[in-house]
Amino acid sequence: MLLMLPILPALVEPGLNPPRGVRATPRGHLAYAEAPQQALVALDSGIQVRKNVLEQLIRLLQAAERDGVPLKVAAGFRSIEMQRAAFESGAKKKGISLRSYAWWTAPPGFSEHHTGLAVDFADPKRPKTNFTPSSFSKTEAYAWLKSHAKGFGFELSFGQNSGLRVAFEPWHWRFVGDDESRAIFAMARPGRVAQDGVPPAQ
Repeated sequence: MLLMLPILPALVEPGLNPPRGVRATPRGHLAYAEAPQQALVALDSGIQVRKNVLEQLIRLLQAAERDGVPLKVAAGFRSIEMQRAAFESGAKKKGISLRSYAWWTAPPGFSEHHTGLAVDFADPKRPKTNFTPSSFSKTEAYAWLKSHAKGFGFELSFGQNSGLRVAFEPWHWRFVGDDESRAIFAMARPGRVAQDGVPPAQ
């Protein structure tokens, strides 16, 4: 169920994207409810994901390790308040408006991380590439994800040809490997174009 919160109203434009009046920011971020705490499990110290993601995520990481690809999860579930703090501090650090900062980061209430179904991957052997689109997109980790993540139920959320007004995030992948997760992201997925050679999951 999509969350209808009066958060940062200057950033919200109902009906802009996607259709049927679902609330979205001008950049195309959709509103998402927080995963209930009882639905979350610990993946690693300080990182939580939904229970239905855990097995497939661990299998993905193990497969990457077998292939000799350095890959770890840098972020999972994030509460609305955690997102608010990160969003406001990030905008302040860059010295730009909250509206402009939405190009890089989803406003609180509009992050896929709230669902517990989205994760950010990182390359532990090349830390300077992490969270830098032009660098991480050239790593072996990203190449491996493009080729293999779909087999574990993950798809890239914000590709270079996503059709959204959101920065390319090669590290940010969402789980759509079961009916529950596909329902949560149903409004984000219709008409998705192939992103960096990865066809939309069926």
